[in-house]
Amino acid sequence: MDDATYDVIIVGAGPAGLSTALHLAQIAPDLAPRTLILEKARHPRPKLCGGALVADAEVILRRLGLDAAEIPHLDATAARFDYAGRGLVIRLPKGYTLRLIRRDEFDAWLAAKARARGFRIQEETTVKGVRAEGAALVVETDRGEYRARVVVGADGSNGVVRRAVLPRAPLRAARALEVVVPAGEASTRREQEARFDFLPIPRGIAGYIWDFPARAEGRPARLWGVYDAALFGGGDRPALTGLLRAEMTRCGYRLEESDLRG
Repeated sequence: MDDATYDVIIVGAGPAGLSTALHLAQIAPDLAPRTLILEKARHPRPKLCGGALVADAEVILRRLGLDAAEIPHLDATAARFDYAGRGLVIRLPKGYTLRLIRRDEFDAWLAAKARARGFRIQEETTVKGVRAEGAALVVETDRGEYRARVVVGADGSNGVVRRAVLPRAPLRAARALEVVVPAGEASTRREQEARFDFLPIPRGIAGYIWDFPARAEGRPARLWGVYDAALFGGGDRPALTGLLRAEMTRCGYRLEESDLRG
């Protein structure tokens, strides 16, 4: 087989692309050495994400022979959803409700598992386009061209593969901000909960504010963030910083501008 020819090329080495590879290894192990995974960054790479693994995600990982407990984590005792009315609190009868990880550590862990099962992950490779040539697909990158029978688009909803398949589909840019702050003086029970606040929706935010337990330099902290999927069209979109600051202030926390990532 030519070095630039594969049966499968997976574009993107995040959870979607890496879990696709790990499932392939389970279903058809002979495909592992004939699969190439392309990633534009290098693991571990920063990723804005609350990092909450739900129970279903851990079931899927266990079916792949993986144990998420290997990753540094915190366990949330409950998930609290705030919206108009009383809201909702979910607690699982046994153990934790959410396992909280950092995405850079989670993705790097998955990448190591994929490599251990025979997959080649080529990092720092930017995919520029995908085109069909006869029965083959050609993936154009900044490091040359690669051919495959199948290309998996795991490079995001606005990624190169999606644009190749749906060239006229509208693109939408979501927004997110995230900040880690020292844990406040709230009750111990509250500090162990993960909170999702949907109250900003009437102000034009198609998303929520999150407030999760975390650790920063070995000390208890809170991971705050706000996400807007940009589904609401028309008009001016509200500034995310003001919404996040107001909610953090209401809960007794301060938004430190120097730590804000977006």
